[in-house]
Amino acid sequence: NILYRYMYKNRLKPLEKMRSINIMGIAVFRIILFSSTNLGYCKVSKTSPKYQRIDTLKVLESIKANYALINKKATEFRIVKKTIEGESTEGGEAIGYFQQKNLKKVVTTLYGETGKCIIEDYYDDNGLYFEYRKDYYYNKPISENKYCTIKSTKESRFYYFNNTLISWIDQGKIINPNSKQFKEFSREPKWDARKVFGMQ
Repeated sequence: NILYRYMYKNRLKPLEKMRSINIMGIAVFRIILFSSTNLGYCKVSKTSPKYQRIDTLKVLESIKANYALINKKATEFRIVKKTIEGESTEGGEAIGYFQQKNLKKVVTTLYGETGKCIIEDYYDDNGLYFEYRKDYYYNKPISENKYCTIKSTKESRFYYFNNTLISWIDQGKIINPNSKQFKEFSREPKWDARKVFGMQ
């Protein structure tokens, strides 16, 4: 009986090992499949609590094509300039690009004591779909020396679909949409350049 139990137990080990390998294989296949299809989720609309599945790669390609077209046609738009107060210590300005009554792009510059940031926002009928931000950091506060120089810069790109953040690139690094950093940032209140022009 002891010998039988030993033989039976050792006979199961290869089967258990094969079962473990199969489970791992299925898990890896699912990861590869998910990555290759670039599927993600976003809200059906700004007011809807429901979510829909999207092909993130195709949406990003469409966004890039749209903002490239806007920049190509920038000279054809009506330009409106506004002064910004109360958003930063040293004030700022916003330049809006309008196609008739439709706001297509806003370039906002906000000045601070230790740096400045330039934000490019792109809009369509559904709202903001792309934001490019570049932060400039001075080598010392301007209160100490108004001729201070730029010590470093930081670039960020934010891609939206139906007012939902679907992709974030920080200094050339893609931030994982499932990370705590991405989720917390998604919940933070965002700068809305449209309010400078009485639109929101």
